[in-house]
Amino acid sequence: MNKKIIIPFVLPMFFGMLYFTSCKKADIKFGEEFLDNDITQIFKTDSFSVDLSTVYMDSFVTSAKGTVLIGEYTDPHFGRVSTQSYFEIIPPAYEDAYANTTFDSLCIILKPNANFYGDSSVAVNVVVDELQDSINLPENVFNFYNTSHFAIKNNPSLANINIGIRPQADKEINIKLPNSLGTTWLNKLKDPTDNNLKTTAAFLSYFKGIRLSSDANTKMIVGCSDAVVVRLYYKKPGLITENKSIDFTLSNKYHQFNKIAIARTGVLATAGFGPSNREISSKLTNDAAYTQSTTGSMIKLTFPTVKDILKVPNFAKVLKAALIIKPVKGTYNTTNFLPPNLRLSYTNQNNTIGSDLAYVSNNGALAIQYGLLQTDYYLNENTQYQYDLTEYVKEVLRTSNITAGEGLLLTPPSPAFENQFARVIVGNKNNPLGKIQLVIYYAAVK
Repeated sequence: MNKKIIIPFVLPMFFGMLYFTSCKKADIKFGEEFLDNDITQIFKTDSFSVDLSTVYMDSFVTSAKGTVLIGEYTDPHFGRVSTQSYFEIIPPAYEDAYANTTFDSLCIILKPNANFYGDSSVAVNVVVDELQDSINLPENVFNFYNTSHFAIKNNPSLANINIGIRPQADKEINIKLPNSLGTTWLNKLKDPTDNNLKTTAAFLSYFKGIRLSSDANTKMIVGCSDAVVVRLYYKKPGLITENKSIDFTLSNKYHQFNKIAIARTGVLATAGFGPSNREISSKLTNDAAYTQSTTGSMIKLTFPTVKDILKVPNFAKVLKAALIIKPVKGTYNTTNFLPPNLRLSYTNQNNTIGSDLAYVSNNGALAIQYGLLQTDYYLNENTQYQYDLTEYVKEVLRTSNITAGEGLLLTPPSPAFENQFARVIVGNKNNPLGKIQLVIYYAAVK
């Protein structure tokens, strides 16, 4: 009688044996549910190759992702990464309450969301510029991308300051804007004949929006909530002078987006990685492949020899398959840290991101696999991601014809895919500093 059994995803006993190599009889019992122990034996092999390449990605949507990115930094393996954030602000509903008021100050307020990458011990340069043109989408385009941008006014920036930011501790970042701008806005509110601040449409026609950027001395990128506020402080006279303020808030989340650029250096640049060279074998990039989705690179995995297991003498069936990914030693540390979650997504010869690899959890529901990252930043010996590829390998074995280029892409899930800069470098089978392994347990007839 055949029984349908799902092997649990995490088997401590199983993963504790993954350091054995070659094809050999496995000293492990899967139980009577999986095989007849009178006529079968269990073997383990890691001899089936995993081919790695780095795939180029043109662009991705960054509008309405809830994050304002500020900063730049230099990655020793990827290059100089820089960001610009664009958005519109609008005044509160108008009320005739500004007569005799006097201006105090004007500032932009940002709220860090604990997303950062780079050296947080160095001050971040923040440049605030007024946009020359309104933020509008071209015809038949519905999103802004990491490549989108708008011109700024040529007059001096509204602000250009260096700020010490503690991304995981600071609640707010305050950037002072010119008194002249604040005074002008308050005078417009006082003037009953001036309509620039009376309605949203009028204000957006008058003040097109803001761009945040940084200079080349910056060494960190910081993520902030898109709950951006430009706050105008003023004083209102009376028996007791009142300190008051009004907030100009984000106008349209779909008109807030981040431009992300990279000036590549290192082995990817040397190999000519980019729009004209969209997929590069790890054999040409120091036996390693590179994932940093925010700068347009993804690791692709293919399994060209896995069907050869069907040629093994007396092969019966696959019992368990695991993918062990060990990032290359020396390519990560507590500053250039690894993505906490990486998914494996089906892909094709066009390198399109498909559905994510899942497993059946203990309660019977499908759950996405994110790699169960184990880190060892001290010795760099035991850092690894691990995935259950049992069903994937079985699917490959059932398929009569595998189209060239079909495989898996290794990327972070959204929104980290669009907003975070943690990256991973993975070695192929010839890289002594971080090899990838496909480990298969299979049954064979005695």
